[in-house]
Amino acid sequence: MQDFGQRGLDNPEKKVTRKGFREFMVKGIVEDDLPYSLGEKGGMSKLFEYVLPRGFAIPSHQTVRRDLDILYKKLNTKVKTQLKVSTFTTCKYDIS
Repeated sequence: MQDFGQRGLDNPEKKVTRKGFREFMVKGIVEDDLPYSLGEKGGMSKLFEYVLPRGFAIPSHQTVRRDLDILYKKLNTKVKTQLKVSTFTTCKYDIS
């Protein structure tokens, strides 16, 4: 069984990157309404240390906050761009 674990470390099926991990973590925090300090808690910290490749640092709540700001700016820009492109028509019927 130890050999099986080592083979997984040596030849992972999916390449995990720091950027990808942080992106998925921030999106998961938003989607599930979790605290920014999720990765700093004892149990979750142990879990991340177990599943993440060696050398990965678990992002602090300050890093998560900065990543959330970046995500917000990207989404806000995207929405504003889509609203500029959209055309709105007025209603022909008085509904009041």
